[in-house]
Amino acid sequence: MTERDLFPDQTNGHRDPNEPDATYDYVDEYGALLFQVVRFPGKKFRQRRPDGAGGWVWKLGDTRRPLYRSDRIFEAIETDTGATVWAVEGEKDAHSLELLDLLATTCPGGALKWRPDHTEQLKSAPRVVILPDADEPGRRHAQHVAAELLTAGVPDVRIVDLHPQASDGSDVRDWLAPARTDAERAQAHALLEQLADQAPNLALLGDRPQMRPTLGGIDAAEVDFGPPVDDTALQHGRELTDLGNARRFAADHQHRLRYVVQRRRWLVWRDGRWREDDDGEHDRAAKHTVETMLAEAITLDGDTRKHVIKHALNSQEAPRLRRMLDLAGTEPELALTVERLDADPWILSCQNGTLDLRTGKLR
Repeated sequence: MTERDLFPDQTNGHRDPNEPDATYDYVDEYGALLFQVVRFPGKKFRQRRPDGAGGWVWKLGDTRRPLYRSDRIFEAIETDTGATVWAVEGEKDAHSLELLDLLATTCPGGALKWRPDHTEQLKSAPRVVILPDADEPGRRHAQHVAAELLTAGVPDVRIVDLHPQASDGSDVRDWLAPARTDAERAQAHALLEQLADQAPNLALLGDRPQMRPTLGGIDAAEVDFGPPVDDTALQHGRELTDLGNARRFAADHQHRLRYVVQRRRWLVWRDGRWREDDDGEHDRAAKHTVETMLAEAITLDGDTRKHVIKHALNSQEAPRLRRMLDLAGTEPELALTVERLDADPWILSCQNGTLDLRTGKLR
């Protein structure tokens, strides 16, 4: 396969609008042709199936619609215990990854066309890496696919957003555009593998240990910042809303984060005292909360599991994380006034802890 096969020449001459730009064969696990996706000028697509007499029927009817490259996926999963399947949006993107010797697939129809039988095809895959297009449908598609695969029990599912700041529909082909030589493609391959390894495995996210700091020399657990947290409610009774996420965040991080309402500043307990959070600890805590939400969701059963997984994945979107933090800052576990922070005039915050001016003891 060459670049010419993947990216047909665009000439200035007149073209027959009925002449296809490309055809993509969809086959079963053993290589038998089921149907084709046909691309026409202007990014128009149609689907057709063999009529059994050497012609085509331009309607699929009840024809099975498997994943692209089903035969290669089936063989890899059957024979390679470490196989990684790269799920992209569109056949051209799959071909681009094949130039890097990666096993790639897509579902027919593009974003938001994932079907239960696609999940069935990948449920035995050792690892699936999803590369979303940089737009709202593409990212929703990635979240949906991840939720379906996690529900099916795939042990390693990762989402790698190659264009995290973009919303223009950029895809993996755009990311790979500078890689034109074999050496550059080898570098791109290595970088994709590195990005996948660095992305969290959504099937293994879990709780991390937390410190229990003190506020002005008093154990934070003894300070009355509001009603006690019901751990059972935390895990199983929180509403799947932004407010529910905020209350969960407050319960998760009440022992190491505070929000000073008057100053609109987050504080973090570090090196024995409360410090202004100047390196994004509260943002990392927000990510941790939705990650642990996902980890708990995976332990649930049936439709509840799928519903909570989807909510947890949606909660990873930047606007949802920001709303969670905005609401959490006024929760009683975290909200703090300047007066309360300086409630004890005999306690002095120092570089290496807190000093009791009455006793001279450093804590």
